[in-house]
Amino acid sequence: MSIIVTGATGNLGRHVVEQLLEKVPAEQITAVVRNAEKAARLRGARCEDRTGRLQRPGLLRRALLRR
Repeated sequence: MSIIVTGATGNLGRHVVEQLLEKVPAEQITAVVRNAEKAARLRGARCEDRTGRLQRPGLLRRALLRR
């Protein structure tokens, strides 16, 4: 199973990621972020991070389809 969290560095998304890390292996969590630099703390948690934006469907599609 793979869980994708959009906005993973935002006010709500970062808490969602933290809670998920307590329940599932980090390898199952993919964090979609707008700014790759802000995702550095997610890398420390071993989550996979991908750059994408809801307002740019092409970029988001590439982030979600990449494996």
